[in-house]
Amino acid sequence: MQKSVETNLEELQRDLLEFEQQYGLSSEEFYRQFQAGDLGDRMDFIEWASMFQMHQNLRDENK
Repeated sequence: MQKSVETNLEELQRDLLEFEQQYGLSSEEFYRQFQAGDLGDRMDFIEWASMFQMHQNLRDENK
């Protein structure tokens, strides 16, 4: 059974919150710094950036 958009958004929000708490940055600020090349390419940063992009895409599609 396919998950609803709302369920996917909630799961992504929980995952993003874990990164935010771990690194002390909002996902928006992290993504800005990541895109600017200020944070490097650690595997968890790549994962965080991917989750943030998925969250933004789902949120935009669901408007």
